[in-house]
Amino acid sequence: MHKFRDPQNLKKPGIVKKKEDTTKTTEMLWEMCVAEARGKECSYDMAGKYCVGDIVFHAVFGKGVVRKVYYNKCDILFKDKERLMASVS
Repeated sequence: MHKFRDPQNLKKPGIVKKKEDTTKTTEMLWEMCVAEARGKECSYDMAGKYCVGDIVFHAVFGKGVVRKVYYNKCDILFKDKERLMASVS
């Protein structure tokens, strides 16, 4: 037995919403965090200890600011996006 579907009740393709440009907002947040950051810039090392607000320079990603610190990891905000990086806590 076939289930009848009324063609008038079928879903019609809707308007596709544009994705927000997150690069602009991330870049603005990065600039604000760099301006508020404290301490001197140090190069990123997986065995390094970092605190919230430290400025880190990564060979590939560039300058970043430590936003959160976890056990053996930390979130670093770079100009393009925030990344979870290894560290010693």
